[in-house]
Amino acid sequence: CMTPPEPLIAGRYGSTIREKPEHLAALSPSRQVLPSFKLSSFSAMIHTAQAQDQAVKGAGTHGNKSDRENEKKSRRIILADFPKGATAGEFFHSIFETLDFTLSRKRIALTIEARYREAGYSDPEQLDAAGEAVRAVLETKLETPDRNFSLNQVTTGQRFNELGFSFPINRFGITDLQQTIQASDPVFSTAGYTDALMKIPLTEFDGFIQGFIDLVICVKDKWYIIDYKTNFLGACYEDYGTGQIMEAMTDHHYLLQYHIYIAALHRYLCWRLPEYDYDRHFGGVFYLFIRGMSPFEQPGNGVFFHRPEKAAMKRLFGE
Repeated sequence: CMTPPEPLIAGRYGSTIREKPEHLAALSPSRQVLPSFKLSSFSAMIHTAQAQDQAVKGAGTHGNKSDRENEKKSRRIILADFPKGATAGEFFHSIFETLDFTLSRKRIALTIEARYREAGYSDPEQLDAAGEAVRAVLETKLETPDRNFSLNQVTTGQRFNELGFSFPINRFGITDLQQTIQASDPVFSTAGYTDALMKIPLTEFDGFIQGFIDLVICVKDKWYIIDYKTNFLGACYEDYGTGQIMEAMTDHHYLLQYHIYIAALHRYLCWRLPEYDYDRHFGGVFYLFIRGMSPFEQPGNGVFFHRPEKAAMKRLFGE
């Protein structure tokens, strides 16, 4: 006689399955497979390194001096008592992103007040401080070896706000970054920053680097990158001198950040401007630590400027 078949169970739509299905499982991989192509950014590169630095140093390493000590050194900054943190950063960025720098003081004040309310702030004294600080940033001279200007001279037609970018990179790794920074300025090596770059856990990859530049401007046929920083380095203007600014630039890897920005802008201008030449048309990078800027204080207070030689940027330029 014939052996009866195994009982079948009707499925939801009339299909049938075995009462005791076979147990299937995928084989476990015997080796790790890493992607050779990926999308990266400045934030992604330094995320782990920043977490490690904060664990070692602790948060808030800047500005830990007492106001009494600072008062002995120099005048207090306009934003000494203004709230700190991400909300403050977003508030000021939203102002500079949308504000017409050439407007009258009254119209600038109206724009700032609207952004102030949107950010959830309500203290009228701090609103006045924010307005005064924004005007100070717009009126402070930005100096380069061959010229100087202020942002209130830059029209809306001379600027790109929040310029997004994405550019390809081949077999790129931490060694490339280290060599670029080292060639950019010898002071970065003597300050120990090129060694600090090795802490960034960046595996060599092919792919794209993406991001956004706060502001790109063109003044008298030269292009400049502007980045706004709201870091609190201390309560007095003396806390925003050259040494303190350089410390912030290295601690937060801003040196690495702007070299990536330069590479992005260079590639963009090569594509858009047929006669573009780095040596003739690129003016440099300004990092504006807005809490420490004032047209009435020491020239260069709160301002970092650098213009790497083209040869130093060769690897990031893809040449």
